[in-house]
Parts: sequence; C-alpha cells; structure tokens
Amino acid sequence: MGIDLRSDTVTQPSETMRTAAAEAAVGDDVYGEDPTMNELEAAAADHVGMAEAVCVPTGTMGNQIAARVHTDRGQEVVLDREAHVYRWELAGLAQPSDSNRGPSTPAATCRPSSRSGRRTSRSRYIGPEPGS
Repeated sequence: MGIDLRSDTVTQPSETMRTAAAEAAVGDDVYGEDPTMNELEAAAADHVGMAEAVCVPTGTMGNQIAARVHTDRGQEVVLDREAHVYRWELAGLAQPSDSNRGPSTPAATCRPSSRSGRRTSRSRYIGPEPGS
C-alpha cells in the first residue's frame, strides 16, 4: 500500500498502521511527555539537519505555520496558479498571517528578481530557487 500525500484524508490506514497507533506509547505532547511524538519530531529534525521539529496534525496547519513564519503581516505570498494553497485553502493565509495570496507564473519560470503585475513592494518571493 502506498502513501498518498495529496491531502490529509486520501490515504486510509492499513491494519498494521491502526495496530501501531493503538499500541503506541502516548502522553501529553504539549508538555513534552509523549515519547512517540518526541521520537518522531527528533527523527524529523535530524532528517532535515535542524535542532528541533514540530509535528502538526494537518498539511493545512503546516502551510499556515510556514506562511506566518516566512512573511510579515500585510505581505503578499506569490504562488503558482496550481499551488495547493492557492487553489484549495482559499483565504486561509488571511487570518493567521494577515497575508494575501496572489497567482504567479508557473514555478519553473518564476524568478525571485522578477516583477510580475501582481507583485508589490510588500511582496516577498517564497519558493524553490530556480533550477532546484
């Protein structure tokens, strides 16, 4: 069985996954008392070479946190017209980040130094470096 990461609910858990979840050691992750979550976050941090990581329950929540961390209030986030955040999360950036989203050219042609008609002096390019 493959894992499909298109959305939070597309992949259905197998019996092995259900058993692992049911038998996992648990605790309060807010207080750092969940050994399974602590292990997952430590492994994720190690995997990406960071000191710490945080696990969030949904992709949408992860996108909201990323937008808030990488923007200042009032900035426009320039996104590919096909980006999930642009197409499916609607105005989700507006409330927690006080940011607006604007469409751009496809990521393959978007350059940090380019000035599209949608970009303003308060816009900030957030995305992969061209050619990466």
